[in-house]
Amino acid sequence: GAVRYKLTQAFNVNLGATWTHARYDSFENAPFYSYCDPDSNANPTADPGVPGYCGAPENAGALTQVTADASDNHMQRSPDFTANLGASYVTGLAGGVLTLSSNLYYTSKFWFDPSEQFEQEAYTVLGARAQWVDRSERYSIALFGDNLTDERYRTQVLFNSIGIGNTWSAPLTVGVQLGARF
Repeated sequence: GAVRYKLTQAFNVNLGATWTHARYDSFENAPFYSYCDPDSNANPTADPGVPGYCGAPENAGALTQVTADASDNHMQRSPDFTANLGASYVTGLAGGVLTLSSNLYYTSKFWFDPSEQFEQEAYTVLGARAQWVDRSERYSIALFGDNLTDERYRTQVLFNSIGIGNTWSAPLTVGVQLGARF
């Protein structure tokens, strides 16, 4: 659910939150990636349903896709809880309009796959922006900060038999933006 409230003519607050209990009822053949350790003294299992399955000896050191039972696991990319809190303040300044705004976002942990191998821990991200627009609304200047909490979190996990790749969030970023409308 979400709520937006105008505290004064110039000051707005918004709040949103979700709770989701997204689980697989039945998913007996979910993809599972097993790493075949070439340095292991143990013989890799010959059972494709067991982690550690390598199949043929030439697969040692590779990821092998097998299946696993993911029944009752979290659905991929479905955190149990997310929330955001935002605020904005608008006032006149130097013949134009100054808008100050900020947003705080939280997500609980979630997984990128149905077998719950690739987990993303909970994180919180804060962003802020100060923007001035001239009276004609033709020119603007803004100072912004993204990921002010400097959280490092995955935005994507790519996995296949060749390997595992991660795309990570942008670090703390601050900048100035100039605008002109013609």
